[in-house]
Amino acid sequence: MKLHSSLEPGQTWGLAYMSIDGMDPRAVSAYLWDRYRIIANAMVQGPLPGSQFPHPGIRITPNVYTTLEEIDTFASAIEELLKTGLPTTPRTGA
Repeated sequence: MKLHSSLEPGQTWGLAYMSIDGMDPRAVSAYLWDRYRIIANAMVQGPLPGSQFPHPGIRITPNVYTTLEEIDTFASAIEELLKTGLPTTPRTGA
């Protein structure tokens, strides 16, 4: 897992930008939503004039209403992905 957000004080402003080596950000985002109802925005490079991101990854933006339990759920979900990888079964429409 790589954290692309700066850890310098005053630089992240309530968001995290991260990636997991070898995992498509769109698949990670879909998995987090389908399994945990966690909203993660997949940040991928698209054709110009679309958005350009130097590092494909997901953006997580907790806020003041996010509970510590929800943060723990996200951390556990990422740990699970690191241990087991993404499921190989196709995504069913939600």
